[in-house]
Amino acid sequence: MKKVMLVLAVILGFAASANAQTDSKMAAGINLNLGLGDSYTNYGIGAKYQYAFTDHWRGEADFNYFFKKDHTSFWDIDLNAQYLFHLGNGGVNLYPLAGLGFYNNKFDGWGGSVSDNSLGVNYGVGVEFPLCDSFKLNAEFKGQSGFSSGWGTRWILSVGAAYCF
Repeated sequence: MKKVMLVLAVILGFAASANAQTDSKMAAGINLNLGLGDSYTNYGIGAKYQYAFTDHWRGEADFNYFFKKDHTSFWDIDLNAQYLFHLGNGGVNLYPLAGLGFYNNKFDGWGGSVSDNSLGVNYGVGVEFPLCDSFKLNAEFKGQSGFSSGWGTRWILSVGAAYCF
């Protein structure tokens, strides 16, 4: 957890010196994720694509893979809508998000493998900071709740970077 807090502090430090705002409609990027489940915590990586429909509304598609821990791995595919609140003239944006996801949880061990899939909903909040016209950093906290029985809420803390075009 100390490492995650250090990464967030570095991102906020960069953001304090950032003073660029981009007019790009699209962005593609990567995330480093910390997944907090009901009974386990694991790390993951992700890729995302964003498209701005208006100055405030944006859609995002992402894929996240969480590395195997205690014989369990997890991945998800999400489609989210984000509403951007522009904070000041520096290009910093705060956004709530909501969307749909497809989640997979796989257990490999004890001579067999069990996989469980679920559709569900995503909800959360994020903030992004421009570094220059072409790059931005973001931090996000979201929940994922599956519709299938036995799926609780999984929380994901992520930090990432994106190239704007």
